[in-house]
Amino acid sequence: MKPIDYLTLHKFQIEIGKLGEAYVYEHECLKLKGTPFMIKVDDTIATNPLNGYDILSYTRDGKPLHIEVKATSGTEDTFYLSKNEYQTAERMKVHGLEYIVYFVKRVLSDNPELVEIKDITVNQGYSFEEVGWKVTKI
Repeated sequence: MKPIDYLTLHKFQIEIGKLGEAYVYEHECLKLKGTPFMIKVDDTIATNPLNGYDILSYTRDGKPLHIEVKATSGTEDTFYLSKNEYQTAERMKVHGLEYIVYFVKRVLSDNPELVEIKDITVNQGYSFEEVGWKVTKI
């Protein structure tokens, strides 16, 4: 059995994420074509993970949309959401702001599938499982 090259796997996962973000950015620009909001779609948000979302977009009438992008090369229905991303969704909800998760499946294909999850803080047929632990010496 060949050992897993975790560095290569991590680089691949980063590229999958970038492709998902590019796909959603293009989707949002096309959605807003013909409006003054098309040029305001901002994907530079993704460069700082502390923001808790990847893209700032808008509805056709100008309401801001804070979009977290998740992507996979396959068709599975599983993705990982960080604690910061979830807390950002909760915080935005409290302040009446829109936080949407776009889950891009088959991102490497000619026809990716885009799943829109309007409120990740409400169970919409998704289960949440804690998968990581922070360990600190005391």
